[in-house]
Amino acid sequence: MEEVLIREIRVERIKQAQEEEVWIAGMKKYLSGSIAELTQAEGRSYGKIAADDEVDEQVPETLQPDVLHHYHTTLEGGHQEVGDPTSG
Repeated sequence: MEEVLIREIRVERIKQAQEEEVWIAGMKKYLSGSIAELTQAEGRSYGKIAADDEVDEQVPETLQPDVLHHYHTTLEGGHQEVGDPTSG
C-alpha cells in the first residue's frame, strides 16, 4: 500500500514538472512521434538531445530519480518485466 502511495506521489510530481517546463512537454511530443506539433528548430533540438542521450542532464536534478523510476516501471520505458522471454 505504501509503495503505491509513493508511486502516485512521484507520478504527480513528474506531471507537475512537465506542466511547468515547456521543454519537457516538447520532448514528450518528440519522443511520442508527435513532431508535426513542433517547429523545425524544436524538432532538431529535441532530436539532438535524444540522440546524444542528454536527457539525464536536462531533467531537473530533483526529478531525475522520479523520471527514471516512472519510465522504468511503465510500458513507455520497457522495463516493466511483462512477458520477459527469459522467465518461465
